[in-house]
Amino acid sequence: FTAKDVGERFLTACEQKDPSAVLGLLGGLAAKLPDDWVARLKAVDRGFPAAATAARPWRLLTSPEVARVLVHHEEQNGSGLISIACLDPAGNGGRATTPRLEAVECGLTQSPEGLWQINLPSRFVQESNEPADDENEVPASEQLAAFSAKWTQAHPPVPQPDANLARQALIRALSDHDLKGILAISQLAGSPEQARKACIQAARIWWTLHDPTAVRHAMPLAFKADESAAVGVFQFFSTRDPDRLDARVFHFEKSAAGWLWTPEPTAAALGHFRSWVDSESRRWPDEWQQSLLGDSPPLGNIDSLAAPTQEDARKTVEAWLAATHSGDVTVALPLLTRLGDLKSIPTALQNLGYEIIGSRHSKEIPVVTGIYQGLHWTAVGVKIDQEDKSTFPLYPVIQTALGPRIVIEIDLFAAGNRGRDYLNRMAFERLQKSTSVAAASELRVLFADHQTAVEGLANKAPH
Repeated sequence: FTAKDVGERFLTACEQKDPSAVLGLLGGLAAKLPDDWVARLKAVDRGFPAAATAARPWRLLTSPEVARVLVHHEEQNGSGLISIACLDPAGNGGRATTPRLEAVECGLTQSPEGLWQINLPSRFVQESNEPADDENEVPASEQLAAFSAKWTQAHPPVPQPDANLARQALIRALSDHDLKGILAISQLAGSPEQARKACIQAARIWWTLHDPTAVRHAMPLAFKADESAAVGVFQFFSTRDPDRLDARVFHFEKSAAGWLWTPEPTAAALGHFRSWVDSESRRWPDEWQQSLLGDSPPLGNIDSLAAPTQEDARKTVEAWLAATHSGDVTVALPLLTRLGDLKSIPTALQNLGYEIIGSRHSKEIPVVTGIYQGLHWTAVGVKIDQEDKSTFPLYPVIQTALGPRIVIEIDLFAAGNRGRDYLNRMAFERLQKSTSVAAASELRVLFADHQTAVEGLANKAPH
């Protein structure tokens, strides 16, 4: 094998999380094991933990979030070197989360049998949390400058035949679990410095939506295209601030090969649609929430349709629980309807945010505890275990012209404390004002059945 072959095999083994193959490349197949073999074994154990993502520096080589490519290789007289450029969207793992390119340089030695052995940098082998001698080395700038060219050579871009398909490809890429999709739809041409900035900006945008400390989702608001360029406006919906506008503008350009997103648009590209973007920026503060909830229309006449079947109500709530657990706002919103009063839109978005945040704290799958059907409502009781506490929400489901929908603004939990009882009463009073006395009274009866069932569960629980 050549040094390049060894480097590519090492990259593949790391990305496929194959510690046996990695150990073989670290000298495990040699007739005489390396003198520091025990240290290498321990290092690989840290690099491939059984039930977690590896910490830095191994994250650079094994995390699916990191884009990496072999950018340099050399060999001479039984020794050699491989350089791997890594684009980590999370930055250096500290407080600073600006994506950056880093080089991992590994020495190579060849055994008498002709086998190449990879020698990891000391920061990968040492057990201490203190930085190794090579941790703070000046990055290999020439190798890092080659990242975009080597990346596009290994992973060619995928231009789209028209602007709308490019926008759809970007939407999919923003939700992907690695950087490959967003780099495939990105324009990475130009000088090495321009390409480097484009890669980092693409990684920054992707990490904004995938940072595990927050849940965000890109929701398209508006789009405009002509023969050579296009621009889209997206709301970055945040569960922490569900009623805050965070509009981002994405530019697209057409080349001979097709349409791509330009992470670092030129001044000319920015000016091409400037007046339209300025106009949209003035419009969306008052309209973005209404647009976001376009698939969640307000209730019509609540007495005009019969209650959903128990099976339909169960499926609707289970789909909602799955969507909130995964943080998929685009799936969750069409499962909702709303009351239509002045508080309706912000309350629906706030409750959606609360549900997504709450579901991330629950390791157990929620369990349906009961389904209660009336004339117009079918309510689904659920048990949700969060850490060492259980909650018992009741999801009111109503039939609409678009099918069964959850009224998420009616926030009901079975409880035995004054604070929660007060909030339940407020929810019923709001429902009564927005619909009718009969509709609120019917749901009260179903909620009482849910409360009784939950109390029964508590009595059956072992003490």
